[in-house]
Amino acid sequence: MKSVTFLVLFLLFLVESVYSMPDYDTIIVGGGLAGLNTARGLKRAGKNFLLIEARDRLGGRAYSIGEPPLEAGPEWVDKDHAQIHQLAAELGVELEEESAAKTSIRIHRKRVMWAEDFGRPFKSAYTKIKDLPSPYEEGKEGTVDETFLAYLKRKKIIFTEDEKEAINYVLRDDPGVDLKTVSYAALSYIRGELEDYFRDSGSSDSDSEEEEEYLFVNGTRSFIEAIAKDIGKESILLSSPLKKLSRDGDGLYHLELEGSKLTAERVVLSLPFSVLRENEILDDASLGIPQDVRHVIDTMPYGSVASVLIPGDMASGIEYDNLDQQVNAWTRPGGLRLWIGGERVNTLKKDSPELEAILKVAHDKLRHDGVQIEGKPFHFVNWATDPYARGSYNAYWLTQSIFRPSEFNQRMNWFATPLNANTLFFIGEHTMLASAYMESAIRSGRIVADFLTTPTE
Repeated sequence: MKSVTFLVLFLLFLVESVYSMPDYDTIIVGGGLAGLNTARGLKRAGKNFLLIEARDRLGGRAYSIGEPPLEAGPEWVDKDHAQIHQLAAELGVELEEESAAKTSIRIHRKRVMWAEDFGRPFKSAYTKIKDLPSPYEEGKEGTVDETFLAYLKRKKIIFTEDEKEAINYVLRDDPGVDLKTVSYAALSYIRGELEDYFRDSGSSDSDSEEEEEYLFVNGTRSFIEAIAKDIGKESILLSSPLKKLSRDGDGLYHLELEGSKLTAERVVLSLPFSVLRENEILDDASLGIPQDVRHVIDTMPYGSVASVLIPGDMASGIEYDNLDQQVNAWTRPGGLRLWIGGERVNTLKKDSPELEAILKVAHDKLRHDGVQIEGKPFHFVNWATDPYARGSYNAYWLTQSIFRPSEFNQRMNWFATPLNANTLFFIGEHTMLASAYMESAIRSGRIVADFLTTPTE
């Protein structure tokens, strides 16, 4: 009888052990560049992992459309982006130096301007702020908790309407924010961008050389596909958005997906904080997210950017800057990409009158240079309203501060450091902040992959 009882207990123990075993050692949530690079590192080390992605494609905000490809997201690679260059070389993905623009069309006050005239408001705005103290210099006046315009008003610095348009243009161009919302922390960025614009437009005597920039020969798509091939289809699960994340008493993570459930010993979150906070993925108390980490996740600001991609056989190498409508565009062998930024993007749709007006003016100004876009079908990608992006890229350094300069390094480390005894990780461009978006994403993914594959003593 005792032997039977022992056997039953032993079998129950075995059953319980089987059911408590995780499906994977590590689950990576998010198939952008950061998540892909972590997955690649784990694959090369022979680890048991799964990469899940909400969309039906990989790449996140790195997104090529058409053939030849046009980019809806990031595309430029600087000379010093060592992680991208190294990874591309390992994968055999070609990069080529970007050719200088053949034609630049600059619009202000509804007319085409010479480059030097176009650059004047950029130069005059720069002159007014070039000697202001940096908000990060100890003992200097001005804090990141004060808006940029409020600080300038206090200092009795007044911009003309043209100068305001120039500043708004540089803020909407890449980060996708507006002058009225940025804090004094944006000073260094605004100053540097204004200087670049008027120097590029010929409104300067500087002989400074342009930085070398590169493009993927076959689009960022070729880069994404090469990484995914290195990982293997068997380790990737598409069309599987994460609905809820929790942790049981044994430290095992439970992931509720759309239509299935998974468990893992470790979870790597490669999702924008804008998505994490909106979808309440981290709301379960069992995760034990520290208050300071939660604060950064809940307040990290993101820019608003939309891309209009018009495929076609167009003259390549044409740049288009419209200061009136606050948009810019450039042509590639595959067509034209038009870039729109700022808070207005939050409500912008493909069929909106504002977008129709932007495209009409672009057609009128570009058609003389062989760029015909009127009536052509186009792709509209709005990153601000994309449910799996909810913004373009982090803009912590341009909007109202989420932390003071003296706390900067400490708070950045709070959400770049693994939690729960090194079992919960945050990765992505928003966790590095030391370089450009794609480079930061790849670097963060590599760091976590190295951490997870390095034997502990």
